[in-house]
Amino acid sequence: MLFSQGEQFVIKSGYVVLANGSAAKPTYLVIHNGATNAITRTAGGIISEAEYNMIWWDIGTNAGTYTVPFQYSTTNYLPLTFNVATAGVGSGTVKFSTYSDHGSVANCNGGTGIADNYCYKPSDVTNMNALNPITVYPGTASTDDSYYAVDRFWILDANTGYTTKPNPEITFSYINAGISSEIAAPNVFTETSLIAQRFNSGLGTWGDWFGPSGTDAGTGTASTGP
Repeated sequence: MLFSQGEQFVIKSGYVVLANGSAAKPTYLVIHNGATNAITRTAGGIISEAEYNMIWWDIGTNAGTYTVPFQYSTTNYLPLTFNVATAGVGSGTVKFSTYSDHGSVANCNGGTGIADNYCYKPSDVTNMNALNPITVYPGTASTDDSYYAVDRFWILDANTGYTTKPNPEITFSYINAGISSEIAAPNVFTETSLIAQRFNSGLGTWGDWFGPSGTDAGTGTASTGP
């Protein structure tokens, strides 16, 4: 499915729900406007909640602060800020999606479903193993480090159209309270110790780069990094 917007996409209230995307047929909300205000939100937001329900934004050679107004259900606003300090080269596109399982996936890797991120990892992620794995887990032992990760993934794909990709600073949001909390037990980390990590599909590891420690922003914790 493809919805294309060439001017400005304005959300004043309500929610845009992206659904039914798959690897073979992704669902895209396409923004053919590289300005930072090409998506403008007053209230409401865009519900992705699956890997292939994506926002396709033709950022190109532009720079500045882009806010992707992600929303979980109709209750939690989870913006992703993509601050491009050094612009990319080429008529490039950045694709964005985010999702969490919120405990809906059955146990699949020896852990508890709500914390076992291996159950719903992105398609190009082969493991949840850290460079230096932690071997102490609550309850049933797990073979990965899911208990030390927020129960949410973000997909950022700048592999289309760029000869040199932009160099952004990224701020992530997640749900940190209530029945949908993505950091609650059986996760065992402290919120202020969180850092951004990326999965390097070439090396097959999460351990090749770590962002700086997060800071508690009240409604969620943000961690930024290049």
